[in-house]
Amino acid sequence: MKKFILLLFLFICNYTFAIKPAFNTEEFQNITLHQKKIKPFKPPFQGKRHFCSYETSMTYDVEINGNSVIISSEKIKIKGVYKNGFLFTNDPDEIAYTHNAGKYNYGKYYVIGTDYFSKLNAENGEYFYYQLCKK
Repeated sequence: MKKFILLLFLFICNYTFAIKPAFNTEEFQNITLHQKKIKPFKPPFQGKRHFCSYETSMTYDVEINGNSVIISSEKIKIKGVYKNGFLFTNDPDEIAYTHNAGKYNYGKYYVIGTDYFSKLNAENGEYFYYQLCKK
C-alpha cells in the first residue's frame, strides 16, 4: 500500500511539473489571435451590358446597380439581388429549380461574370453561355 501511495505521489508531482500553467501572463500576452478575414462580395461589374449567344439568336441585357440586378431579354424581365456572393432572382424557373434541387444549388441558376453571362439548363445541368456582344 505504501508503494502505491508513493508511486501515485511521484506520478502527480511529475505530471504537475511537466505541464505549464494555463494562464501564464507573459505567454498569454504574446498570443496573437488569427481571425479569418472575410472579403465583402462585389458584383462583377456595375452598369449595363449586352450579352449574345453565338449558338442561338437569344440576347440578354444585364444591369447591375449596387447589389440589385435586372436581367432582361426580348420576352422577359427578371429582377434579382446578390446575397453572400449568390444571385437570387424572381424567375419562376429558378424558384422551381431551387425547390427541387438541393440546398447547395441555391443562387446558382444565373451566373454573371465580367465578360460572360450564363443560365442553367435544368434538364441536363449544363449552362448556356453568353458573351459580350461585339459592337
